[in-house]
Amino acid sequence: MASQEYATQKTSIDAQALINDAPISKYQWLIAIVCFLIVFVDGIDTAAMGFIAPALAQDWGIDRSQLGPVMSAALGGMIIGALVSGPTADRFGRKIVLSVSMLIFGGFTFGTRLGDRSLSIGSSHECGFRWHDYWRFGVWSNR
Repeated sequence: MASQEYATQKTSIDAQALINDAPISKYQWLIAIVCFLIVFVDGIDTAAMGFIAPALAQDWGIDRSQLGPVMSAALGGMIIGALVSGPTADRFGRKIVLSVSMLIFGGFTFGTRLGDRSLSIGSSHECGFRWHDYWRFGVWSNR
């Protein structure tokens, strides 16, 4: 009889209290560290381009002002990817958007390697930067 009463009782769990009272697990620490490292490395990538731009312009024999649109296009790709991926993921699902953005990332990363070969439309530097800008859109679609 006691087992029947237990089966008919409704119990509820306060999920917020359960999460707040539980200690942070090793797995959660690992996820936090990996996320930090990803953001850190991405920040180094963005900052490094601004740091090497003067030397790059000198090495390529172009004016520094010609690198301005390149730097802006990379940041513009980040903004577009970040703004488009959220609503798209809400509509089609996170897995699909993540998979498509990884395909974009992989395809255009491969394209940066081909920037000075058969896909060149202008000089090799111009085409490589175009590929890099599209690559940046794929990266930021993953966020």
